[in-house]
Amino acid sequence: GGVETKKLLRFVCPISLPAIPAFAAAEKFREGKTVDGIRVAWLGGNFKTNFLKKKESAVPALDMREHELVARSRDPAIITELGGEDQVETPLAHFWEYLKSAGRTGWHIRYIRDIKGVLWAVHGDWVCGGLSVDARPLGYPDAWSVGNRFGSR
Repeated sequence: GGVETKKLLRFVCPISLPAIPAFAAAEKFREGKTVDGIRVAWLGGNFKTNFLKKKESAVPALDMREHELVARSRDPAIITELGGEDQVETPLAHFWEYLKSAGRTGWHIRYIRDIKGVLWAVHGDWVCGGLSVDARPLGYPDAWSVGNRFGSR
């Protein structure tokens, strides 16, 4: 018999995201402001440095799948289980669109390319004052906690 591998993620639901004609991170992710019904409480340094100047145009509609982490894990193993970078990469515009209707508990993580084309784990979570967003490199040593939400195609 084959070796059974422990699954890291559990499929939760499909997510349909609309086409977005133009998106500028600096217009949406505004610390201390409410945009599209989302109050942005805090932006971390990695996000500010690598994503705030990001602009995306003509982002096509996208059907994604949401998964919940069922075993503590780091980004490389999560990306592998979800089918690789091509399957997990998400436009920043779609992360914002997703956050507008996402549950207001727990962490929501998407793999998004920065202004230089480097893939990061961008995470948003809801704190008392609103949405907190930052990004961490894929080689980050700490594991994500059980219950965190990830997306894939």
